[in-house]
Amino acid sequence: MFSGGLNLGAARAGVMLATTLLAAGLIGCDAKPKPVRASAEQLRAVHGSCVEAMIRSTCMASNDKSNSAPQAETVLIAGVGRVDAKAYRQLREAGDDMCRQVQVACEADWDGNACRTGRALWSPAPAAARTP
Repeated sequence: MFSGGLNLGAARAGVMLATTLLAAGLIGCDAKPKPVRASAEQLRAVHGSCVEAMIRSTCMASNDKSNSAPQAETVLIAGVGRVDAKAYRQLREAGDDMCRQVQVACEADWDGNACRTGRALWSPAPAAARTP
């Protein structure tokens, strides 16, 4: 004979567990991933390369006088590749403060658009490639 009380209780527990797991899964899908943090050495390297480019007047962002289309999502920079257009425009507009702006962006999120753009522009050259 069928014992409905025991099976009904187990079914309710199973439904509650499934509902909880589903809710937890959906909440997890909506959550934003935590920003990636860089090491102090990585931050110093990008900032140092930016400052060096500014001092030598070889900074691509500050020397770029082009007027790229404001609606563009990416900008293609010779020798660098594609970068986020909005982040690139913000760096250009920052002027002399761009190195600090990149440092702040990279401290906040190493994989964010502003930091990735800054790293693309000012990745430190290997020691063998540097000129004294």
